[in-house]
Amino acid sequence: MPRLATLGVEPAAWLTDPSLAGRARISGAEVIHVVARLDGARFLADARRLFSAGEALTGARASSRLARSSWVRSARVDLYTGVHDHLLRRLALTAELAGRPQAGAASGAPIDTTVAFELQFAQLNVPQRIAPPSRALPPSALGPALERLGLARGLGPRA
Repeated sequence: MPRLATLGVEPAAWLTDPSLAGRARISGAEVIHVVARLDGARFLADARRLFSAGEALTGARASSRLARSSWVRSARVDLYTGVHDHLLRRLALTAELAGRPQAGAASGAPIDTTVAFELQFAQLNVPQRIAPPSRALPPSALGPALERLGLARGLGPRA
């Protein structure tokens, strides 16, 4: 698997003004809590690079309706890393977005929302059994399903 840097993506550049917020416990592991602001412009530029790389690998078009960096009013990242092993245990991102889509976009309604994302890991470096879902659909069904939900307009095979 290629490193993100080979795609021109540098997650460390997304964070500004990091500070230690103390220690905590996550799933029994002692962790260090780091808080930082998110540089919306750098984050979205890297997201666009990743979408482009995904298009090149899959042949599918990614949604071009990513937010603009000017829409990010504020964003905060909470990062929790193991005290002893320095492994990522939890990552939380909260962003307040406000803006208006480009003229001619499918939905011209203003956007004023908070987006939250959280990822947490437990039992790191312990063997895990992962069973396939009982009613899994093929990957080809993902694009149309997301479009029906209004989550991925323009996602689909290239003509």
